[in-house]
Amino acid sequence: MKQINEIIELVKKRNPKRVYLQMPLGLKHGSVEIVSALQELDINVFMSGEACFGACDIRVDEAEKLKCDLIVHIGHKEFYRKIESDIPILYY
Repeated sequence: MKQINEIIELVKKRNPKRVYLQMPLGLKHGSVEIVSALQELDINVFMSGEACFGACDIRVDEAEKLKCDLIVHIGHKEFYRKIESDIPILYY
């Protein structure tokens, strides 16, 4: 799928070791392919099992506890107000 390839390429450019992947329930059907592709790049992937209600609902605390170096948030554009996070957030 074109979008999944785009996501993988955007993640690769950031060279993360540990990624926190978050998306709304309606898009989780594509998560297996994304997780598999990232794991093939030796990236540890942590998938949020929680529902996601928009770009203001970023699970920064969970990503920090898991020592992730990138949050990938799929399905929403960046919130109009910057989310405070020491971890970069990639919106797709």
